[in-house]
Amino acid sequence: MAAGTAPPEMSLPWPTLRRFLVTVATWSLLLGVPAAYLAYASSQRAAPVFLAEATLLAPLRTVELATGEEPPVAPPLTPRAYQAALRSAALLADAASRLTGTPGDAPDPALVEDLRDGMTLRWDESTRSITLVVGARAHDRETAMARANAVADALVAWDDARARSAAARVTLSLEEQLATLGDQLADLRASGSRADLPQVAAVSLLTVSVRDAIAVARSQAVVARGNLEFLQPATRASQVAPSPLVNAVTVFALTAMVVLAVALVRAGADRRVHAASGLADVAGVPVLADLTRRTAIARGSGLGELRFLKAHLDRTVRPGGEVLVAGVAGQAVQQVATALDRLYAESGASRAVRVVAAVLASGEALERAAGADAVVLVAEPRAVDRIELRQLMAWLGRVRANVVGLVAARPAGRPRGRRAPGRPA
Repeated sequence: MAAGTAPPEMSLPWPTLRRFLVTVATWSLLLGVPAAYLAYASSQRAAPVFLAEATLLAPLRTVELATGEEPPVAPPLTPRAYQAALRSAALLADAASRLTGTPGDAPDPALVEDLRDGMTLRWDESTRSITLVVGARAHDRETAMARANAVADALVAWDDARARSAAARVTLSLEEQLATLGDQLADLRASGSRADLPQVAAVSLLTVSVRDAIAVARSQAVVARGNLEFLQPATRASQVAPSPLVNAVTVFALTAMVVLAVALVRAGADRRVHAASGLADVAGVPVLADLTRRTAIARGSGLGELRFLKAHLDRTVRPGGEVLVAGVAGQAVQQVATALDRLYAESGASRAVRVVAAVLASGEALERAAGADAVVLVAEPRAVDRIELRQLMAWLGRVRANVVGLVAARPAGRPRGRRAPGRPA
C-alpha cells in the first residue's frame, strides 16, 4: 500500500478493548472489594432503624339507611388533608400521650419531635376507598410498632372528633333556630289578637319539629364517628437502615464507575499505540512482521517473523534494488535491518538486494526513502506516538515513498527472553 493514501477510519480492535476491560475489572476488584467491605463493616456498626406500618381505610361511598336518613359518618377527606393532619401538633401530642399512657399530661417535646421526624404516610386511591399506610421509624421493632399504632389511633380519634364537631355545629344551628321560633311565638301570644292564632299554631308545630330535629342531632352527635377505619394494625417491623449489603454494593458500583471514568480519561489522553494491530490502524499499512510476540521473543533474533516480510519484498523489489528499513528508534531499526540482511545472505541474494537502515529524522532520510524501491517502517508499540506516526506517514506520502509495510519491534528496554537452542548441523 502506498504511503500517500489516506489512513482508514479508526476502529477499536478486540484485543485493545479486551485489554481495557481487563484493566478496568482488575482495578475495580482491587479497589472496590476493600471499599465495599469497609462500607459493609461500618454499616453493621451503625444503629439500626426499623419501620412499622399500620393500614387505615377510608370508604368513599356512604350507605343510606332504610329510612332515607344518612348514617352519622363524616364524609372522607383527601389524602393531602390527612397528611396535613398527621403533621399537626395536636395529633402528635395525642399520639405521644397514647405512647406514654398519660392522656391528661403534657407530652414530652422530644418524643413529639421524634414522631414528626420518623413518621411517613403513603396512600392508594381507588374508586371506592382510600387506603392510608401510616409508618413510624424507631431504633427497635417494638417501639416502631407502638409508634405506628399510636399515630394511627390518634388519626382515627382526630377523624372522630371532626365528625362530632360537625354534628355539634348542626345541633347548635338547630338550637339557634328554636330560640328564634320561641321569640316569634312569644310575640304572637303577647299581641292577643285572634288573627294571629293560625300563625301561633303554625309556629308551635314548627317548634315541635325543630325540637325533634335537635333530639335527633344530639343523638347523632353522641354516636358520630369519622370515616377512617382500622384495616390492619402494625404487627411487624422491617429494618430500613442501615442496609449493609446495599451499601456495600453501592460503594462497589461507585468505585467501578470512578475506575471506569479514570480509565476513559487516561485512554483519551494516552497517545501511544498499545498493540501491533493498532500500528496498522494508525499508519494505514499492514504489519508484515510482529517481533513482540512470545515466539519471536523466545527465539531472540526474530528471523522466523521476518521471513514473511522477505517473501513479500521478493515479490516487490526488483533484482539489484534497495530496501530501506526506516523508523524513529535507531536501535530497533538497526536490529531489523541486520536480521533482514542476514536472511538475504542466507538465501544467497545479498548482492542482488541491498538492505539499508535509516532514522527518519531529517530531510536527507526522507529523500533516501523516496529513492528506495521499498520502505519498511519499524515502530515500537507502547513507545510510538500515534500523532507522530501519522505525521511520519504523511511526510512519506509527500515524497511518494513506497511503504510496503510495518515491523512491530520490541521496546529497547524489554528483555529478549531465553534463546532457543540451535539446530544441529
